[in-house]
Amino acid sequence: MAGGTALGLTVFFFVIAVSFNRMKPKVYTDNSETNILLNQANRRYWSLLWFGMAIINSCIAVITVYALSLNGTASTIVWSLGIFFFSVVPVLGIFYVHYKLKQFETTLLKGEHEILYTDDDEYWINGTTYNNPNDRSVMVPKRLGIGTTINIGTKTGKSIYYGLFVFVALLLIGTGWMGVQADFSTPTLTADGKGTVSIKYPMYNYSFAMKDVQELKLVDSYPSGGRRTNGVATDTVAIGNFKFEEYGKSKAYLVKNSPPYIVIKLPEVYVLYNAKDATETERTYAELQKGSGIFH
Repeated sequence: MAGGTALGLTVFFFVIAVSFNRMKPKVYTDNSETNILLNQANRRYWSLLWFGMAIINSCIAVITVYALSLNGTASTIVWSLGIFFFSVVPVLGIFYVHYKLKQFETTLLKGEHEILYTDDDEYWINGTTYNNPNDRSVMVPKRLGIGTTINIGTKTGKSIYYGLFVFVALLLIGTGWMGVQADFSTPTLTADGKGTVSIKYPMYNYSFAMKDVQELKLVDSYPSGGRRTNGVATDTVAIGNFKFEEYGKSKAYLVKNSPPYIVIKLPEVYVLYNAKDATETERTYAELQKGSGIFH
């Protein structure tokens, strides 16, 4: 999900950057040379800003994925830093570009005798949304405030404008669905009687042969030093791929604060499992102990 989101935003920022090359020239004065310089500066600065945003977004994606691999306070800190930079850097960039362009515009127009002002009120819906099918520019300067906005009068502008709503909706639905699964789905461990144990959980199904079990034990303490590499970690559950200080690479299907916990050592990975009810966990442990032939 993090990769897909990053890719979508990177493509979006890149399309915006390219779109500035089609920005409609603005007439500032009767001096053609001044008009050309100001329009070139606008295109260059805004396109570079959004191209830079695409690069920054990729870096934020790396931070996000790294945060997802951590647990507890470290995950929260790294995640917060990623959100902070993703929120603050674009705003600072927009303010900087706006300031530089206004400064450049003031300098060039200072010596001009006739400054021209154009009025396109009819194309501004509610004063904020630009809809001009006669203007091929996808991105245009905002009428109020700083920065740019989308011209929904163009096909590309409409695609970007409405595509954003679809993208955000899919992102929220996907994130919400993962949260619902984590809170309401319960991992189930079953043995088929032929020496195979299967654990069922959406996106994290896992199975192994009883003959591969090297160690089987029941512990009362939740494993410490957990770092999530891929999976779901909430205040109540830890499910997916983890690395714990005591066990290393692990497949975790754990209900936190509900001891005891079953620890199964396989040749290359540990499997950690428990049920919400302690009696159920003990019953499952007894069945595994009997099927594996290992007694502790």
